[in-house]
Amino acid sequence: MHVCCLESVIIDYVKFDRKKHLNKIARNGGLARVRLHGNPGTTAGRILGGLNSLKTHRNLKHSPFMPHKFITPPYSINLAEFIGILLGDGGISSRQVTITLHKSDDRDYAYYVSDLILKIFNIVAVPKERKNQNVNIIVLSRTLLIEFLNSMGIRVGSKIRSQARVPSWIEDSVHYKRKCVRGLFDTDGCFYIDRHLIKGKIYKNAGMNFTNRSVPLLRFFNNTLTQMGFVPTQTSKYCVVLRKGADIVRYFGEIGSSNPKHLNKFRAYQKEKGRVPKRS
Repeated sequence: MHVCCLESVIIDYVKFDRKKHLNKIARNGGLARVRLHGNPGTTAGRILGGLNSLKTHRNLKHSPFMPHKFITPPYSINLAEFIGILLGDGGISSRQVTITLHKSDDRDYAYYVSDLILKIFNIVAVPKERKNQNVNIIVLSRTLLIEFLNSMGIRVGSKIRSQARVPSWIEDSVHYKRKCVRGLFDTDGCFYIDRHLIKGKIYKNAGMNFTNRSVPLLRFFNNTLTQMGFVPTQTSKYCVVLRKGADIVRYFGEIGSSNPKHLNKFRAYQKEKGRVPKRS
C-alpha cells in the first residue's frame, strides 16, 4: 500500500466517532419503531404495545400473563372434603385460593391437603411456611379455578361478610355431606378432654367443638350430624359441640378425620375410654 493511502486510512479512522455513530443508529432505529408501532410515550402507544405483548405471550408455553390450563373436576367425595377445608381455613381472592394452617399442629395435615389438591385438580401446591408467622400457607393461582368455585356459590372475599354456605350439590348427598363435615371439623374443629376431680378421683370427658362465624355453615354442620343420628348441641351462636362419648367414638368411625392432630388426641382418649363415665 502506498504511503499516501495508508495516511488516508489513518485520518479516516481518527475522524470516526464510535459513540456518535451508535447514537445515530439508535435514533434511526427508534424513529423507525415509532413509525411502525406508534409513540410509546402516549396512551395510544402504550395500549398498542400492551396488545402486541399479549400476542407474543400467547405463544409462550409458561407465560405469566395467560391463564393456566384447568380441567373442571367432577363432583366427588374428595372435592366435597376440599370444599369443607376451603370453607374452614381457606380464602379466595380475585386470582388466588389460599388455605392457611397452623405451622406445627397442622404440619402433616398440610401435606395431606396438598396431596388432595393434586388428586382433584392435578395442581401441585406445596405448603410454605410464612416467615415470622406461625402458619403454613397453601396457594393455588388459577383464575379458572376461582371461576369454578364462584359457579358453586363460593365467593371472593370475606366468608363472614358473605355468610358462606355449602354448595347445593353437597347438600343433596349424604356421602358428600359427610366428607364436607370432615373438612370443616379438620380445619375449624377442636377435640379436647375435660378433666374433673370428684372425691379424689379424676374423670375424663371428651368433647368436640366446631366454631365458625358463618351461621349457614354452623347450621349445615349441626343439621348433618342430627340427620345422622348424633346429638349435637349449639352452646352459642357460633359453636356446635358433641359431648356424648358414644357420639364421639361413632363420629371418628363413620365420618372420620384426615388431620393427625385430631386423630392422635382421639386415640389417646380411646385408650382410656373405659374410665370415662357414661353421659346421659
